[in-house]
Amino acid sequence: MPNIKFTSEQRKEMVRQYYGGMSYRQIARHFGAAPGSVTGIIQRFNQTGDINPTMKGMTQPKRHLSEDIKLAVCLKAQEDSQKPLSQIAEELNISKSSVSKIMKQAKNKTPRVKEPLPGQLQPMDHKKRLTFCNAMLDRIKVDRNLIHRICFTGECKLIMNRQYIEVLTENNPEPQCKCQLNFWLGVLDDRLIGPIFYDNDLDDNHYLQLLKTQIVPALRAIERNGPAIWYQQDTRLALSTVPVRHYLDKEFPDRWMGKYGPIKWPMRSPDLSPLDYALWPNLKNMLHDGKQFADASALQLRVEEIFRGMDSQCLRNITSTFPDHLYDCRASRGRLLEFE
Repeated sequence: MPNIKFTSEQRKEMVRQYYGGMSYRQIARHFGAAPGSVTGIIQRFNQTGDINPTMKGMTQPKRHLSEDIKLAVCLKAQEDSQKPLSQIAEELNISKSSVSKIMKQAKNKTPRVKEPLPGQLQPMDHKKRLTFCNAMLDRIKVDRNLIHRICFTGECKLIMNRQYIEVLTENNPEPQCKCQLNFWLGVLDDRLIGPIFYDNDLDDNHYLQLLKTQIVPALRAIERNGPAIWYQQDTRLALSTVPVRHYLDKEFPDRWMGKYGPIKWPMRSPDLSPLDYALWPNLKNMLHDGKQFADASALQLRVEEIFRGMDSQCLRNITSTFPDHLYDCRASRGRLLEFE
């Protein structure tokens, strides 16, 4: 295969595809290049942070750490406050100095506005997000324990290829896959509801059945000796049909959040959902720990093991960040946020 010279943009795209889960061979096929050339570009980026060949007299920029890595560092530190930085660095395959830097930034984190990408925020979304944030902050101001009574929920699809596992949610596109694992999960303060596994996509009939037979009974058992629970769900159409809404109105009168709920959960807002901005990235990181999965059943066992091992304080730390995200969203006038 001839020696191809790649532009800077092509090299950047290779790096993006690699960290998006594609293998060296898949990237090479996409660009019509030899796998060795792609491997060299990716390895150079990992070692130096640069996508271009090294030139004498030039200083190499620092390696960029993804948001998933930064979040994974913080969550590992929260799970075990006594864990050495060197151990966290080894588990995540980054340097100890990078871990130390991320920890320092986390103590003084400030929101950074992320420009909306195509298919994300639309013109009216900013106003709807602001309305939601103001309404929820007013409620939390009146009842500071409300945050501990909201059951945040989400559906997750794990796509497993030979080279990687991808976590797909409402906000992520779906690639071609070898096999997949689907489940619903709820987080209520410091405990998990589920996971509840199911085949294929979750349609409205199946979701309504899950609500009636598993989800709501589990919440009622918790609620029996305490105050009323609130319920949150995303804006997917299958979760927003009339039968589902009528059932939620009956079970959680004026206490549920969704696309057409009494409290309108804003569309395209993964930065407001603790599962989207914290739990799913942490799950993805823990699945990429070097273990291989022969099939979806083996993957399911690992997912169940991960959730069983999740510390209650770690879960509470995740859900308790919800008001912070509301404040930051309001401060940014409804724009999407990412945190460093």
